[in-house]
Amino acid sequence: MSEILINELRSAKLGRITLETPAMSEAEEIVVAEQRLAAEEKRIAKEEEKRLRRLKTRKNRK
Repeated sequence: MSEILINELRSAKLGRITLETPAMSEAEEIVVAEQRLAAEEKRIAKEEEKRLRRLKTRKNRK
């Protein structure tokens, strides 16, 4: 029975069914937003580090 259920869920014979609750979806959205924010902060820090290295290299050339 479980194998049939899994196969029918995967093939969408049972329709559109979600196993998450609304609270689970909200929690996931919060986690994703935090991860995006962290990635953006990391990208900005990396760009700033590159900019500082370029400035330092220019100073050393003079």
